Amino acid sequence: MNKSAKTLFQRLGSFWPVSLHMIFPFLLAFLFLVLAGGVLAQAGVVPAEPPDAASGLPIHQERCATCHGLTGQGDGELAANLPNPPAAHGSTEYLRTAIPSEMFDVITNGRVPRGMPPFGPESSNPLSEAERWDVIAAIYSFGTPLESVESGQVFYDENCLTCHGEGGFGDGPEAASLDADPGDLTSLDYWFNTSNQAVFEILTSPDRILEHQYDISDDDLWSVVDYVRTFSYGYIDTLAPMRPLESASISGQVFNGTTGSILDSEATALLRAFTQDLEITLTMSDTLDAEGRFNFALTDVPQDWFFRVGLTYNDVEFGSDFGQVTLDQPDLDLPITVFEKTVDPSSITVQQMHLILVFDQNQVVVNELYVVGNDEAAVFAGETGDPNEGTFKITVPNGAEQLSFQRGFGSVDSFIPANEVIQTDSGWADTLPLRPGPGSLTMLVQYTLPYEDGLTISQPVNYDTTNVNLVVPEIGVSLGEGDGWVSGGTQTMEGGTVTSYAQTNIPAGQELVLTLEGRPRSGNSTTANLVSDNALELVIGLGAAVLVIGIAAVAIRRWRLEPEEEYLDRDQLLQEMADLDDAYEAGEISEEEYQGQRQELKAELMEIWEDQTGT
Repeated sequence: MNKSAKTLFQRLGSFWPVSLHMIFPFLLAFLFLVLAGGVLAQAGVVPAEPPDAASGLPIHQERCATCHGLTGQGDGELAANLPNPPAAHGSTEYLRTAIPSEMFDVITNGRVPRGMPPFGPESSNPLSEAERWDVIAAIYSFGTPLESVESGQVFYDENCLTCHGEGGFGDGPEAASLDADPGDLTSLDYWFNTSNQAVFEILTSPDRILEHQYDISDDDLWSVVDYVRTFSYGYIDTLAPMRPLESASISGQVFNGTTGSILDSEATALLRAFTQDLEITLTMSDTLDAEGRFNFALTDVPQDWFFRVGLTYNDVEFGSDFGQVTLDQPDLDLPITVFEKTVDPSSITVQQMHLILVFDQNQVVVNELYVVGNDEAAVFAGETGDPNEGTFKITVPNGAEQLSFQRGFGSVDSFIPANEVIQTDSGWADTLPLRPGPGSLTMLVQYTLPYEDGLTISQPVNYDTTNVNLVVPEIGVSLGEGDGWVSGGTQTMEGGTVTSYAQTNIPAGQELVLTLEGRPRSGNSTTANLVSDNALELVIGLGAAVLVIGIAAVAIRRWRLEPEEEYLDRDQLLQEMADLDDAYEAGEISEEEYQGQRQELKAELMEIWEDQTGT
């Protein structure tokens, strides 16, 4: 025991008989006051058991964060719309004077005039009592830094544990030898009806403890108060997900998906890290070892970074999935699968081809949406083996004008210009290799053809095609017979009525023909603006190609088809961004094209994150 502690105990001797083996003086004074009943707060509502911050955190983020902010700083997205600013209930300043039982009353009954709704029985979606207490535990965790808890624990373990015990139950190894019961520092009645400020004042007020002096700074004393309060609730470090990792590793093995073996080439793996605002913040390289492995050792790693490893094999870029490191999982495995090349076009299948017609002032706007798969375990590099000479071939009818190509990169309402498409001797072709698997390419082709009172559109089918769907608006134009189309019936949507047709299992080399008859009714045509937003959405349900079309409600601006999934998976979108970065670095696209496409990708990803987080 240090000298100052002995002096204090001697001064307290006439006040309360104690042993010189009693605990650190400020906690002795605190314990004395609690047990003697001199400063106990009036009894109020308390939880049935210690609440848990880990359970309360998701409730807080779902029910409270929109006003109070994700960390309780009063900066939620709706804060500016409230008649009064929401309390920064997660701040250290707020929690020093807060009394948990009063916080529970506010959460239960609300303060409607101030914009705070009730979450108790009067709410249409109430929280249980336990949930409300768990939210309070989460709020205390927001305003109690981990450093303060850890510092307070050091003081407690060195000076208090021998009497009060590891958990504060008064069961320390020297407790039995004391002249007085050290008491229970986990008392819910006390802690949930007392503020941290009140406890601090008890420990520092000369009026409460006669002629006392503590050999401890105010900051350290606050830390002890913070730590001892955690005996009454389950504390969590709410900033843990935002703390950089001191060290992390990203490794993986490269497999050849064509041969089924490990890649034994001394290729170079390139690691990229992306920040939350989608900027590349780190680039590292590593040569594969004899086992086809790469390994990157990192230090001071933010947990909100996204990582992807890429590798060039046979002049084709391949990449891993995206991943993040966390405190619980600092070692990330990101394997890469590469493939050999193939020049066999029979491996390519058009899984879906959707044709949507829009009539506008003596012309028809044709929208062809291709969903393409590669059935071979190899990358299709075009029939010459050089992707730059063309891979996926696209043929349009003679007389097509205003031709444009757009690449789908997620849900089929998300497109970017396909600047990689080139004109060839036989038509047009993409120049990006087609990776193995279904849906490896989504391409939207748009063009116009002159139209008055009839038209025959004919074009060859370049690849085996599983399903072709055709949609024609009901505006006086009909589909002629004899071209192999099967009607799927009409459907009335907001903005108009459409008729769908279908063909299935069309072999490569066959001609696709549709004969249109009739003049569009005046005043009922839907204009080219209908598709100017490039917002075509596709739904394929119950194993059949079911094309459902609607016209947007606002000013009849564009076609809409219900999507199977509203948004692109985040990892796929980040991979598209990484591929774009690769193309730019390789000099395949201009600075202007690169910046424009990247901004579109970034906007789409931010929309996904905003919908997922509710921010």
